[in-house]
Formats: sequence, C-alpha cells, structure tokens
Amino acid sequence: MQYDDIVGQNDEMVEEAQLFHHRLFTGEKQPNNLLEGIATLIREANDHFDPVIANMLQLSVLKFLTSNLLERHDGFQKMPVTSAGRKFADFYRDLSGMNVAYAAFCYPKEMYPDVGQFLEAIPDMAKFIDISNDVLS
Repeated sequence: MQYDDIVGQNDEMVEEAQLFHHRLFTGEKQPNNLLEGIATLIREANDHFDPVIANMLQLSVLKFLTSNLLERHDGFQKMPVTSAGRKFADFYRDLSGMNVAYAAFCYPKEMYPDVGQFLEAIPDMAKFIDISNDVLS
C-alpha cells in the first residue's frame, strides 16, 4: 500500500493521516486524493461484502493505518523495551497487518452469501497471511 511509504517518509502526510479516523467518522472529506481514496474504499466495503465481514475488513484497514502512525509517534520511537512488554510484539504484529482484510477479500457477498461457509477459515487464513508476509518481507 502506498500509504505506509508516504506516512513513513513525509512529516506533512503524518499530520494529515493523524486526522484520518476523525474525518472518516465525522463524514469530512480527506485533504488529499490518497486519503480520500482509502476512505472511499472503506465506505464501499458494505457494497461488496456481508455487513459483518465488511466491518472486519474495515477494522483491519483502520488498524493498519494506525500502526503506521504509531511507528512515527515519539512515544513508540522512544519507548524503552522491557521484559514487561512480552506481548507487545504480538500486539503490534496484529495491529500492523491487514491479514483479516486480505482474507475477507476472498469472500465477496455475491459469490459467498452464506458467511457460515467460510467464517471459520478466516483466522487460519489471517495467520497464514501474516506468516507469509513476514517470510517474504
């Protein structure tokens, strides 16, 4: 996704991206084409996926966007690593991957109207997507 490259390298974009969620939830237009395009795709998820699957997809994308902002956050960059944070790596891995979104993309409601046919597969697919991404990155 182009978002992570731009937010990772552009201070002005970080400032705009920090307000993405707020603008999305208040119905405001995003200040640039990239952010507005992401917002549009998030809003259109219900057009293509079961409402609950669309919610899962949307949450996955929003978590990914948040993880990119967290990487640039002073609190994250200056955070001391301690033994108390044993679960932090798993937490951050879950936050930073769009594993559930990618799994959901496989099941458009037109082809899979019965969520019960595939719902149990999503956690395994998400785990496979995470591991594959880690190996290939």
